[in-house]
Amino acid sequence: GGTIVRNSLVALSSGKVVACSASSRPLGFAQDSASEGEGLAVRLLGNAAGTVVGIAAEAVAQGDALYEAANGKVGKTEGGYFIGYALCAADGEVEIQHCVPQEVSAS
Repeated sequence: GGTIVRNSLVALSSGKVVACSASSRPLGFAQDSASEGEGLAVRLLGNAAGTVVGIAAEAVAQGDALYEAANGKVGKTEGGYFIGYALCAADGEVEIQHCVPQEVSAS
């Protein structure tokens, strides 16, 4: 439960939208902030045209491959699900060229 922050990576858990964990299959990015039980628009990964804005768990450089991380953030640690590529350097909100989430093994 709890609050989902705008631009957080989200997943489904027991039929509810929740902040994505480092081991969840990502669904998309929250378009607004919402408390548990409130309606929430989600920009679906690989299904929405254009780019998405996510929240980086660490500093990223343009072109870095991004994966789901804890607390609805994205990071550079391989493993879990590949989300897409950073379109700019960022430490906080980052624009992402996204794709359908692809499960990958940690190297």
